[in-house]
Amino acid sequence: MAISNGSTPFVVSVPKPLLDKIREWVELAKRIGRAEEFLAVLREINDRLENDPHGWGDRLRNYATIEAVEMRGMIPKWLLVWYGIHDRARQVVVRSLLPATGSPLLSLQ
Repeated sequence: MAISNGSTPFVVSVPKPLLDKIREWVELAKRIGRAEEFLAVLREINDRLENDPHGWGDRLRNYATIEAVEMRGMIPKWLLVWYGIHDRARQVVVRSLLPATGSPLLSLQ
């Protein structure tokens, strides 16, 4: 997805424990022959978080004091993503990732 409004992309941060979990899931996806599909899902999530985090997910909470919002997005049959957005800092922080209902990752855990 291209940035349509000419604004600077958001910087996406993922905590190390989540990065480790993603690496585990990549290995699991390789074992079942779904690695390319799973990597495409990860690229799509990153693209949406960088370029349109407000438009992608559902707003869960507003944190007015720190000017941030908490959101949840989903790639159906793959992953649920909980993340926070700080507009002024142009930053997105991924808080949690879980396999969605129907995800091939669920059968391998």
